[in-house]
Amino acid sequence: MKLSIYLLLIYLRQQTLTAREQGDTARTRDLEAFNRVFLEAAHSTNDVVLAAVLENFEDAFRDTHLGVEWKSSIPSEEEIGPLLDNVEEVSLSEAFSYTQINSTTDTTHIVNDGVVFIPAPTEWAAILENRVYLDRKTPSGDFFEEWVKHQLSLSAKYPEIQVGLYQHGLEKFGLFPIVILKIDGELQRVHLERLNCESCDWSGYTANPMLSELYDYASWLAQARRSEKFTIRSCPRCNSRLPRHPIWVEPDPL
Repeated sequence: MKLSIYLLLIYLRQQTLTAREQGDTARTRDLEAFNRVFLEAAHSTNDVVLAAVLENFEDAFRDTHLGVEWKSSIPSEEEIGPLLDNVEEVSLSEAFSYTQINSTTDTTHIVNDGVVFIPAPTEWAAILENRVYLDRKTPSGDFFEEWVKHQLSLSAKYPEIQVGLYQHGLEKFGLFPIVILKIDGELQRVHLERLNCESCDWSGYTANPMLSELYDYASWLAQARRSEKFTIRSCPRCNSRLPRHPIWVEPDPL
């Protein structure tokens, strides 16, 4: 476990350097959001050693926004190794999962290896009016507003469903809406769709994690395979097999 944390920090360092040198502001923002969640997890376990490493990354991201020299703030590979000698790996892992799922103050989450922003329900009115969130544009048009309002109505009814925004493609395209499902202690990207049972008259919403548009093109197959660990749900009324790949089904009102 310690090796995986070490490699994660090395990866964060390399990706940060590459993003800044290429002027990729969208990637830099995603890395900054990831570091913020990781840092919160370290603080929640009082792991001052790991937090010190991540705070150096935080300083580097701040310096990039200020337009000042930033490379010296990024820890070197030599600095990262010794600082991790006393890391409590298991508690950090548990805290990282807890931070992603239960944080009520930070809207930034890592879901299926990508950054997803989950605004509070009270923030959506302003997002729909201004079509912007965290200085990034969101889609325009009535369809976007109707889609979001419908998903929010389901979220209000079923707390395990949340509506988020994520960067799909180049930054100029802005943030796109996505549904996030809390399942088995994890967050999972899903597509909500209404299905009909072929064995009875049940009809209701289901959550499908298999659609390629939920993920980056390069990671779609890996993420689809990863989601196979979740139990496929049957009809809540007659227990028959439903079409598609539902890992969540709307409860039967009867």
